[in-house]
Amino acid sequence: MAATEREVLLEVQRALSEEQFQTFKYLLEERLPLSRLQPDAVGWGSGWGTRSEPAGRAPHPPLMSPWVSPGGGRLLSERDLLRVAQLLGHEWQEVGVLCLGLQRCRLEQIRENNPHRTALCSFEMLREWRRREGAAATAPRLRDCLRPAQLDPEVFTLLQQMGLE
Repeated sequence: MAATEREVLLEVQRALSEEQFQTFKYLLEERLPLSRLQPDAVGWGSGWGTRSEPAGRAPHPPLMSPWVSPGGGRLLSERDLLRVAQLLGHEWQEVGVLCLGLQRCRLEQIRENNPHRTALCSFEMLREWRRREGAAATAPRLRDCLRPAQLDPEVFTLLQQMGLE
């Protein structure tokens, strides 16, 4: 990366609030390896304490884990979503529309892309919900969204356990 690109990225990063930066990192997680989103990736040395700052500039605070929501609670990983998806069953589209507020046309696209693979359709639906929710995509939030649905109680037990991890 050229020095000018690095400088521009540093300025953009400094202009974002901590919450905005965490949301940005979360949205990029599927497109960039985590190592590219860490401080060392932009040339800040081996750690937060060693990063040099321009004169008169306060150091940037240490970053939270990319799996921790700014509001508290661990963000749901793809593995978590797959575990939930395997329990949703054939009513996944109804759950998507009624509980998660997703568009029926988007759910139809998911179904067409994954014919005869219910768990994979459910997984893609949950990924869509997670993308929309951003930093709020935690197990307690998903549990609250799914509460009105007539689902296997095991779904709620699993989400309860994930929320405690």
